Amino acid sequence: MKKVVCFLRVSSVQQDLDTQRKAVIEAIKKDGYRLSEIAVVEGKESAIKNDEMQRQTLNEMKDLIENNESIKDVYFYAIDRLARKVSIVLSIVDYCTARGVNLHFLNPYPMQTLRDGKEDAMGKMFLTFLSIGAEMEMTMKKARFADTREKMRNEGKLVVGSVLYGYYRDSNGYPQVKDDEAEIVRRIFNEYVYREKSMRAISRDLIIDGIWENRPLCHYNIKISNIINNPAYSGRQAKQFDSKQPKLIKYPAIVDIETQDKAMEISAANSRPRDTTNIYYAKGLVKFVVNEELKPTATFKGNASYVYVDPFTNKQLNISVNVIDSVAEMEARQLYKIYKSYENFTQPQEYQKEIEECEKKIDNLTPIFDKFTERENRITRAYTLGRMSDEMYDEEFDEIMREKQVYINEKNKLENQIRKLNNQIKNINWTKEVEIEANTDEEIRDLVQMMIERIEVKKLETNKYTFVVIPNQSLFKIGLARRDYLYNCSGGKKRLIVRIGDSERDIADIIKIRFQSAGMLKRAQKKVVD
Repeated sequence: MKKVVCFLRVSSVQQDLDTQRKAVIEAIKKDGYRLSEIAVVEGKESAIKNDEMQRQTLNEMKDLIENNESIKDVYFYAIDRLARKVSIVLSIVDYCTARGVNLHFLNPYPMQTLRDGKEDAMGKMFLTFLSIGAEMEMTMKKARFADTREKMRNEGKLVVGSVLYGYYRDSNGYPQVKDDEAEIVRRIFNEYVYREKSMRAISRDLIIDGIWENRPLCHYNIKISNIINNPAYSGRQAKQFDSKQPKLIKYPAIVDIETQDKAMEISAANSRPRDTTNIYYAKGLVKFVVNEELKPTATFKGNASYVYVDPFTNKQLNISVNVIDSVAEMEARQLYKIYKSYENFTQPQEYQKEIEECEKKIDNLTPIFDKFTERENRITRAYTLGRMSDEMYDEEFDEIMREKQVYINEKNKLENQIRKLNNQIKNINWTKEVEIEANTDEEIRDLVQMMIERIEVKKLETNKYTFVVIPNQSLFKIGLARRDYLYNCSGGKKRLIVRIGDSERDIADIIKIRFQSAGMLKRAQKKVVD
C-alpha cells in the first residue's frame, strides 16, 4: 500500500524530471520509506498560467490523499514545484493540514508544514515568504521576456514562433531567404499565375517530383494558399493575424509585387462563395470522435465531405457525404417504421420481464435440488455401510423422490413457460407495412433530422472509418439493437460493412453518388473522353 507521495513538476516538455526524482526519492528513503510505498505524481505543466483546478498534478495528488488514508506525507523538491502563486500554495497547505498530511520541501533548505501532527506556524510563515519570492521571480521573468520581445519586434527581428516557409532565422534573429525553399515558392507562384495550375495540381506535382513528402493534398493546399496570400513574400508587411501584436518584421522579397497581386486576385476569385442548392441529409448530425470527445463537422461542398478541422493544427478529418447520407436515409426509413410500430415493441418487453422472473425462480430451485442430492447420498452411504435395511432404504428413497418430483414438475413448468414466451417474441410482427412519403431531397432531409440524433464517426486509419447512428432518444423509450458501420475506400474499392452482433453484411451498393468534388468530376470526364 502506498504511504507517501513524491511530487515532481517541470514547466515545459523540453525539461526533464530526473534531477528532482533522484533527490526527492533519496530524501523519502532516508525517512524510512520503501520504494514500494512511494506513489509518484509527476507532470509537465505551467504553474503560473493554470489555476488550481486546472493543474492535473494537484488534482492527482488530491485523489491519492482522498482515496488512501495511509498517505500522510508529500515530498517536493522546492516550493516553486508546488506552485508559483501564493494563493495556490496556501490553499494546498490548508487542504493537506486539514487531512493530517505533512508537506516536506527539500530546497532551499528542508522544512515541513506539520510538527508532531500539528500545524507548524513558523514553517508556514517561512513557506509563505518563499512562495511570495517564487511568484515575484516568475513575474519579473515574464516582464523581462516581454521587454526583450518588444525590443526585438521593434528592431524587425523574429521573436518567437516559426519562420515562414522559404526563410530561416539568422544568428541575430533576422529573417533571411532560404535558397532551396525560395525556389519552390517561386515555382508555386509561376505555375499558379502564368501556367494557371490549381493549388491541388501544384501540390500533386511537388509530391510526384519528390520535393514534398507524400501527405494528403488538403494539407498542402492550405500551405500553398498561405504562401500565395501572405504579402511578406513580396517584401511587404507580413499578413496580420493578431491586431494586438503588430508584425513589424519585414521579410526579404522572394517574388515581385505584381506576381503576388495577380496570385492573390486569382485566389480570391476561386474562393468566392458560389450559389448552391445542395441539400445534405445529415448536416449538423455528424460528429467526429477525437480523443474520446465529439467534435462537430462542417459540410465542405467543394470535396463533398463532412469535415472536422482541428483549430490548433489545421489537420482535417473527413468522410464522404455520399456514404453518410446514404446510411442516414436507410436508417431513418427503418427507424420511422419502428416508430410507427411502437406498440409492437412494448409487448416483447413485457414477455422479457416474465422470462426473467421464470429464470429467477429456476435459480431459486437449485439449492433445493442440492439438498435432495445430499439426502440421497446420505442414505446411500448408510445403506452401503450396512446401517440400513433394504426395506428402510427403499422407503426413504421413495419418499425423497416423491418430494423431489414436486419441484421437478415446477421446474419443467417454468422452462415450458420460458419456451412459450420466446416463441411469442419470435412470432411478433416487429414492423408494420408503413408507407413513407419521403421522395424529394427536402423530405428525406426532414425525415433524417427527425429520426436521428447524431452520427458518431471515428477514423481508424487512412481511408478506414467506423461510425454508428444514434436514434432520436426523445422518440424511442425502448432499447434498439445497435448497429455500427465499417467504411473502407482504400484502393478505390468501396466497402461499407454493417455490423450487428456477430453478423456482418456488405451494403456498399446502397451508396448514392449525390455530390462529387471537382477532382472526381474531372476524372469522370477523362474516362468518358478516353
